[in-house]
Amino acid sequence: MDFDNIGSWGAGTVGAIIFAAAVKFIWPLLSSNLNSVLAAAKTSDELMKQIVAERDRAVARADAADKRAETMSNELYSLKNSVDLLTFQLKVANEKIEALTAEVRQLEGSNHA
Repeated sequence: MDFDNIGSWGAGTVGAIIFAAAVKFIWPLLSSNLNSVLAAAKTSDELMKQIVAERDRAVARADAADKRAETMSNELYSLKNSVDLLTFQLKVANEKIEALTAEVRQLEGSNHA
């Protein structure tokens, strides 16, 4: 041991005591703050997971609605085509009925003469 420099030994001892006291009193505060930060991060992570899950469910519902709308649109288009075809067939049938009616009237007219 070097007793020639006792002042530095005393300063080192006092510094060590102050450091030990600081750690003893400050560590619980730091530990409490660290636990609070970790708890907040955990809560934030759980909330983010819930938000992502809800977003995924909303996207799935939107996709399902989009598919239903597309299916309904296709069915409506098919129905419109069927109505157009039936309208055309009805028009052709009416034209044939008018032609046959005219032919019957012509035949009735020639029978009376």
